[in-house]
Amino acid sequence: MVEGKIGSADFWNREIDRIRWFHQNAGTCAEDMEAFAVAQVAKIFNIPYLSIRTISNSEVSGDNIEDLKTAGHYCAEFTVEFIKTLRKG
Repeated sequence: MVEGKIGSADFWNREIDRIRWFHQNAGTCAEDMEAFAVAQVAKIFNIPYLSIRTISNSEVSGDNIEDLKTAGHYCAEFTVEFIKTLRKG
């Protein structure tokens, strides 16, 4: 598990130099495409927003998760446990 910033945009970034630039300059540890639009809307309406992701592929290391169902299950389990900690508050 990695805790850190997820960079998000409305395009798929497969450029290694650009990925490294964002990591070095913005402190990102991962990127996705899906959270971008939701984050924009949350910001407009001043709604707190958090993205929890299972990373299934890496352009940098070449690591890929073949069993996406298991990866999704792990993410769902983590998310449920995380929400429980928020309720305890």
